[in-house]
Amino acid sequence: FLSWDVPFEPGKLEVVGYHDGKEVCRYVVETTGPADSIELAVDQLSLSADGRSVAQAEIRIVDREGRLVFNACPELDFTLEGDGEIIGIDNGDPACHEQWKETKGRHAFNGMAYVVIRAGQNKGELTLTVQASGVDAAIGKASVTISQK
Repeated sequence: FLSWDVPFEPGKLEVVGYHDGKEVCRYVVETTGPADSIELAVDQLSLSADGRSVAQAEIRIVDREGRLVFNACPELDFTLEGDGEIIGIDNGDPACHEQWKETKGRHAFNGMAYVVIRAGQNKGELTLTVQASGVDAAIGKASVTISQK
């Protein structure tokens, strides 16, 4: 295991890997600003209305520049409109004891959370909305619509 101790300074740290004199990888880490908004992305925008199909949604808390804020752990409220169901919410925190199906007051962990949605049996649209609550309510909300065919 190889590591270096680097004193903290705000800014950008970039690591470049070379093999035989050619660049083979690059990784950049930047200091972020405060949490500004919620980004929401789903793995698919269309589901079969079969009562079994699922979509997975990733929630990211980002700064004004769209960078993930790793220390952001706001409370989040989840709603799903349409014929479908939220079947699980997680944040990746191994010490978290919040219920997987609880849709109010769930915390992000390291700037992220995750939702699994199951389709219903009726064609139409599902709209997932994630909204910050409590002291972090100012970072707002995000929504995504999934069609059921």
